[in-house]
Amino acid sequence: MKKRGFLYRLFNDMYEVTLYFDTDTDTPSSEKYMFKHINKISANYLKGIDEEGLKVEFKSVKPFDYKITKHY
Repeated sequence: MKKRGFLYRLFNDMYEVTLYFDTDTDTPSSEKYMFKHINKISANYLKGIDEEGLKVEFKSVKPFDYKITKHY
C-alpha cells in the first residue's frame, strides 16, 4: 500500500476487508482486500471499489464472515 499524505487521508477513506471462508479442513481460510469505497457487504455478497479504482463484486453460495478495518 502506498503511503499517502495528510490531506489525501483527510478527504478519502481506505478500508481493509478480511473475508473468512469455512473450508472442509480444520483451519478456515482468509483473504484480504483493500477498498476505497464499500457499496454493500453481507454474508454472501461484497461490492465496492478497490484501491486501484476498479469495481469489485464478489458473490458466494456459502456464507462467509468478514472484518472491516478503516485505515484512514
